[in-house]
Amino acid sequence: MTKADLEGLVKELKADLAMALESQQAVQEQLTNLQTQLEEKDQLITNLKEGIATQTAAQEKQHHELEDKLQGRLQNAEAAALKLSQTNTELAQELTTLKQENKNSKSTSQPLSRPLVPMAQPLVQKPASLALADSKRLMKPQIIHRPQHVNTQPGEPEDFAKSAWLL
Repeated sequence: MTKADLEGLVKELKADLAMALESQQAVQEQLTNLQTQLEEKDQLITNLKEGIATQTAAQEKQHHELEDKLQGRLQNAEAAALKLSQTNTELAQELTTLKQENKNSKSTSQPLSRPLVPMAQPLVQKPASLALADSKRLMKPQIIHRPQHVNTQPGEPEDFAKSAWLL
């Protein structure tokens, strides 16, 4: 190898070295960019996890508040149902007692020959034609209208809840 060959080889090696340095610098920049992106994604993941934890805690709090509210309503409804049941039982007992008293009073008392309340005498005597019209009117069957809020179809049992109020 001659000096000229060696100088050509040195120039070629220097050019290769410069290209390798440029390539290394480009790879270094890519590595820095990737590390930055990785840090940003890690931060995003951390933020998302914190958001999920916060949201989960808020949902659990709402769930417990709703559960407590519903539990309170259930206890109130149970208390009202118990009170209603007790009142119903008392009324049933009172009704039974009254029926028994009525039965006892009917069996022990004698039939009355006159009504308990005296009949009021009309101030003006009605003509016979009006008295006949009154007797016909009394003989006509009377139609009893159901309350409008109770709408049942024929053949269906009446819904007691539609006409009753709960306390």
